[in-house]
Amino acid sequence: MYGLDFLLPLMFIAPMLATIVVVFSLRHLFYHRFFSPINGRALNEPGQSLRKRLDDALIRLYLEASLGPLVALTPIVFGMGRMVITDRQNWLEWAIYGFVSTLIVFVLGGMILATYQRIHRLKLGLACELSVADILRPLDGKGDGGFAVFNNLPTPQGSISAVVLTPAGVYSVVTKARTRPPHIDLGQPVVVEKEQLHFPHMREHQPIREARSMCRWLSQQLEVSLGEPIGVTGVVALPAWHVQGGQAGPDVRVLGGHQLLDVLGDLDATNHRLSETQHKALHTLLTRWTAGNVHFPSK
Repeated sequence: MYGLDFLLPLMFIAPMLATIVVVFSLRHLFYHRFFSPINGRALNEPGQSLRKRLDDALIRLYLEASLGPLVALTPIVFGMGRMVITDRQNWLEWAIYGFVSTLIVFVLGGMILATYQRIHRLKLGLACELSVADILRPLDGKGDGGFAVFNNLPTPQGSISAVVLTPAGVYSVVTKARTRPPHIDLGQPVVVEKEQLHFPHMREHQPIREARSMCRWLSQQLEVSLGEPIGVTGVVALPAWHVQGGQAGPDVRVLGGHQLLDVLGDLDATNHRLSETQHKALHTLLTRWTAGNVHFPSK
């Protein structure tokens, strides 16, 4: 029967299909999310949102690198089965099988390259998040508990890298990974002019707008929760750079990695805007938020 010529070759690709099922079922081995043995909740670590995205990208690369060759070989193996079973040799049909396999290889190569570049960017972003968390760690508990650092606070607009509670106010830190090209000297700083970041090789304004949006959202939510206005200052952290002229308006500052601790940890600040009652209430609220016990509305 003519239909059997196409049905019987499927037995040649059955082992490949079984391998695809096994490989796909093992994809969750790449998840690195840890759960607390106390309450079973996922642990909230610095850079957690980037960790999840990195896990997803690694799983994607695993599937592309392992399943891709199997998928690319499937038309060839099917065609070889057809050649063994059928009595009629249709060279146009064999050419189609070869063309489909070649096309799959080219598409697969592009997908693997794009995924690899995404993993590289995510690793850079995670390294910057961890660097900022490490820089801010000495602030936690400094000044008889007047300073507190809360890492990776989720919001409807994305995660805030850190919220720093100080006697002088609240700071929402947004970390940005910006690489330094090889031809740029280490001594060249980032210059802040109004709403723009002037890198030696480019200009950018999106980080300042994002930090301002985050700090305004956080200020509104804190006011709703505590029943009184709470000022929040946004901070754009650029760990790999030194920043010159870091004031980007009255509510946003741009700081390099070595400047974060000096600016946010200034115990001699004279502008103590938070009372003891406000500070205690903020500390309790942010602690509950970090533990996942506070869910703010999206609007």
